[in-house]
Amino acid sequence: MKSTSTALWERQPQARITLAKALDLFDAAYRARNLSPRTVVWYRERLTPFLKYLAEQTGGEPTLADFSVPAFRLFVLEKQTTAKYADHHYKQPSAEGPSSAYMHSFFRAVRGFSSWLYRESLVPINVMADLQMPKLEERELRPLTPEEELQLLNAYSELKPGECRDKGIFMLLLSTGIRRAELLTLKDSAINLDEGFISVWGKGKKQRSVPFGFKTGWVLQRYRSLHRPEAATSSVDTFFLTKDGYPMTDAGLEMVFRRARERSGVVRLHAHLLRHTYGTRSAELGIPTLTLQMFMGHSQPTMTERYSHVATSERLKRERRYDHLDGLDLRVKRPRT
Repeated sequence: MKSTSTALWERQPQARITLAKALDLFDAAYRARNLSPRTVVWYRERLTPFLKYLAEQTGGEPTLADFSVPAFRLFVLEKQTTAKYADHHYKQPSAEGPSSAYMHSFFRAVRGFSSWLYRESLVPINVMADLQMPKLEERELRPLTPEEELQLLNAYSELKPGECRDKGIFMLLLSTGIRRAELLTLKDSAINLDEGFISVWGKGKKQRSVPFGFKTGWVLQRYRSLHRPEAATSSVDTFFLTKDGYPMTDAGLEMVFRRARERSGVVRLHAHLLRHTYGTRSAELGIPTLTLQMFMGHSQPTMTERYSHVATSERLKRERRYDHLDGLDLRVKRPRT
């Protein structure tokens, strides 16, 4: 049952503000704060499905009075039964349900939106303040093995115009650990081939420089000098381009990885896996955690420290020297191969 104060508020003009209008105001407020465009887009992508659900349930334009925890929980239950990638622009729907990380993102977005509504005095209380976040699955982080890295990179030749760009993409991701969005917006002027580093703008509009090795530099140099098409217009300034000279899109990069999975046989390949591989290999090479944190653009050192744990785990798995049973005087007959 609604409280008296809530019932009275719902009679006020503010309660009849549509959620679509409130989302536009939220969007404008975040843009005015000069936040990353990707952050603004992310909130809209997560909040719009909930607004569409409310519109279906109310049979009209949902208002702030319809914004509630019970309504959101029912939305989540419906979302959990839909196929993975069901609403994706270019990925094929999967038989499995959405991941816990994907569902968790809806909770984060709706809580952030609710807090903003309260701070702006558009609602009398922070509606989603007591909304409990779901537990996230803690899956083992498995980087590419050295064999898989070679399997991927040897499937492409930097001597062939049609393959040099893609090999450069894979090598740069493995050499620097940059995010896919950072790769797609990487400017040609931000790549210093003489000194071997790139300058990228990461989350929170923070700039950082990340070094890369000689072999990566050689492939990038060949792409820039011999195989990079001329920019389609004077406004195109990104480094990796399509054959027609336009900036690569997210869908285009996904197609690159889809072809790479088929071509190399590394079926679990995706862009973020190359970032995990970079973090793990860098920790194995002894790069200090704080330095690696800066290179990867992490806001907290705890996010970077996990790569040190993964690196140790990977080394122990390869060495197979830490099972105490192997040190016992135990006779076990080895099977014939």
